[in-house]
Amino acid sequence: SSSSSSSRLHMGLLDGLRHKFLQSRDGDFVKLTTTTDAGVFGPGPLLILYHVPTGIVNDEIQDMLQDEAPQAWRRCQEQLLQHNNNNNFNNDNILPMARLDDTNLPQLQDSVLSLPLETALETLLASPPDTRNQQEPFRANPPATTATTTTTTPVLLFSGFSNPEMLRVYKVLSNEIYLENQAEAACAKVVPNALNKPLQQVLDEICGDHQDALRMVQQEQQEEQDDDGPTQKT
Repeated sequence: SSSSSSSRLHMGLLDGLRHKFLQSRDGDFVKLTTTTDAGVFGPGPLLILYHVPTGIVNDEIQDMLQDEAPQAWRRCQEQLLQHNNNNNFNNDNILPMARLDDTNLPQLQDSVLSLPLETALETLLASPPDTRNQQEPFRANPPATTATTTTTTPVLLFSGFSNPEMLRVYKVLSNEIYLENQAEAACAKVVPNALNKPLQQVLDEICGDHQDALRMVQQEQQEEQDDDGPTQKT
């Protein structure tokens, strides 16, 4: 089917990203492992969804988080129990998420995006987006869109997740994003050397590195197709 072929293409590109691009940028990235839970870092758990298609609603993402990141989910449940009298927590959206897109980015420029990453994360955690009232810039479930393509790179920025759980969530959610609008989502984890950078700068750098990686993989695929193509007799 067309959906299965799209998924195969998507996963093929992910394989390319893990190999050729990362090899060419040795030292620029932190190696992640799927065999240990070491590496939990940053405030959270918190998931920032930057330009993620609005057709993928929060309830669906929360289900993915519960299934693929059970340890992060349990930590959030413990926080919920500890703050059961605090309105910042609710039972419907246990794991805090921040959806950032064109509908709220202008309003968040000074209050969140321009802040150092660590401060921005703490700000989002102090008032989880899904529990803010509708007068504020965050929305619990954004309206669905009929768009099938996008020119903006979706980003999944994880804070306070173990490496294995982050990778599992990314694999499932990035595939849903690709099926929704054929966009290859970028994945990043909060690391110490980024904490003093403004959140917007961090997101821009993630997008730029991801686009460079996609261009490298697609160029290599095109070169392989050219090398394997039919030859004409003269």
